[in-house]
Amino acid sequence: MNVFDKISNHHAKVKENKQTAKEIKKQLKTNKAKKYGFCWFDDIDNVFYKEKSPLDSTAKKYAYSEIMSYEPVITGSSKTKHHGITRAVAGGLIAGGAGAVVGAITGGKNYDVYDNIEIVVQTSDYSRYHISLLSTSMKADSFAVKAILDKLEQLSIKLDRIIAANIDNGSIHQDKIGFDQPQPDISNHSGIK
Repeated sequence: MNVFDKISNHHAKVKENKQTAKEIKKQLKTNKAKKYGFCWFDDIDNVFYKEKSPLDSTAKKYAYSEIMSYEPVITGSSKTKHHGITRAVAGGLIAGGAGAVVGAITGGKNYDVYDNIEIVVQTSDYSRYHISLLSTSMKADSFAVKAILDKLEQLSIKLDRIIAANIDNGSIHQDKIGFDQPQPDISNHSGIK
């Protein structure tokens, strides 16, 4: 096989993959599947589909029975809004030295922010998919964060139900739930009994 044949075969495969992805997305939309980030959950066909993303050029389709576990990941921090100097100057102009002290003391406000909210889904082939719901800092008490936390709760409930069904139908065992890595077979190594 020469170079031109290899290139031609590669282009044909890419075209076929794009067509397959289009067909899958069409079916997901027909089934009114829920989309979270680059991942779809189709409750009619019981399918989890991870589409291509800027950080991952592969698309993958799984049956719900292949979802082993998930983990919510929430990171945040506390921020301080600094207006102490401005308030001290304004307080000093209005009420003299005492006003400057009061202005400086009341100038800083602390507030909490969420920096990242995501769910990491692990499948039976030990792949992990990050479903990002928030990837920028937002005030914890904002309406947008409250909506994102509601979405996180809905997705967690969905995944709990999927995993419970997988335990009930025997596709996963309860002792296998969690973020496991495949363990190497070391039984044939010398010195290990």
